Amino acid sequence: MKKIFISIIFCTFLFFTIDLSLVKSDIVDITSFGAPPSSTGAPGESTCAQSGCHDDSQIGDQSKAELLFDNSSISSYSPDEIYPISLHVQDPSINRFGFQVVALDDNGDQCGSFIISDSEHTQILFNELEIKDREYVTYKHAGTYPKIPGSHSWNMKWKAPSKGTGKVHFYFATVSANNDNSDKGDKVFLHSMSLKEQIQTGCQDLCKKLGDNQITAFVKNNQLIIQNDNPSIPILSTAIFSINGSSIMNQMVSSDINSEIIVPLHEFQKGLYVLRCTTSASINAHTFLIQ
Repeated sequence: MKKIFISIIFCTFLFFTIDLSLVKSDIVDITSFGAPPSSTGAPGESTCAQSGCHDDSQIGDQSKAELLFDNSSISSYSPDEIYPISLHVQDPSINRFGFQVVALDDNGDQCGSFIISDSEHTQILFNELEIKDREYVTYKHAGTYPKIPGSHSWNMKWKAPSKGTGKVHFYFATVSANNDNSDKGDKVFLHSMSLKEQIQTGCQDLCKKLGDNQITAFVKNNQLIIQNDNPSIPILSTAIFSINGSSIMNQMVSSDINSEIIVPLHEFQKGLYVLRCTTSASINAHTFLIQ
């Protein structure tokens, strides 16, 4: 099983002109502003304090920076899922910020993929001289200015790698610029966090309709989600049994939550189970596997 290294760096060379013959982007009309590719401090890379942009800067103590996935702090990721990412940074009285992001596997190769969701403030760059397979999300010139001094954020999306990839390490850094029209006297900060691969609760043939095609059941984030596609025929009760017939759970369903029922699976042991949904018109049963 491979590991992934995802480095997210906020490296701001606010007035650096990038030679477009050395970089490419999937964003039309890319600006010349952005952190130089391969400046994240990831394995095999330099940092903003070494790459020629903020070369008189020292790596500072931890600043207040936070990486959120769909506006939440998470400890694991689901393979192949697309996550909205927001990166927040705070540094009192600072009026300019920037960032750079790269996603790597254990071999130092690009892994997963980034999606630009805010093309006015962010872009994707590539290094055409070395480490050529890595893609970097960084700021555009307009993305360096916070709405409120001392606090800034950027939005993007990240598609998680496929099943079996393993742990993901996020390395990220910020540069808090003094906005003096030079690359001198700015502050560079480094951060890191890790996400483990979420072990999917396997459901044998489960992500499909049950019985008369009224009920759909599937597993997501270690929860069994049961959806009623025809609320006019309500679900009266749900039950889960072990494969030998022992009752694990049996509950009546309130009419006000009849369109979707969520059953947490955190305390269930590995094994084969039977889901039974009783509606006013029929009884639907199906097996699912927790592994």
